[in-house]
Amino acid sequence: MEIIDDLSLLKAVEAFLATTGMAPTRFGRDVMGEASLVARLRDGRSLSLKNANKVIAFIKANEPVHGSVTGDPAPRPLAPTDQSVTERVA
Repeated sequence: MEIIDDLSLLKAVEAFLATTGMAPTRFGRDVMGEASLVARLRDGRSLSLKNANKVIAFIKANEPVHGSVTGDPAPRPLAPTDQSVTERVA
């Protein structure tokens, strides 16, 4: 179980929303069946450890493939990026 403070949780949620374009109300409904979840977090509400871990688990399970909003390193590119495709073929 990952322990996270209120501010770090809110930052992770805000980063996820910005990265995915998901509406805050949809996020709240999808995570906990509560559309006002993000609004209440923004107002300073704390979550139980159990519910905070639900939020983090949802973010990790749904974060974009190109990078992480939870602080995990982004995956490395599969191909070198310092050469264009035509330079490598030639």
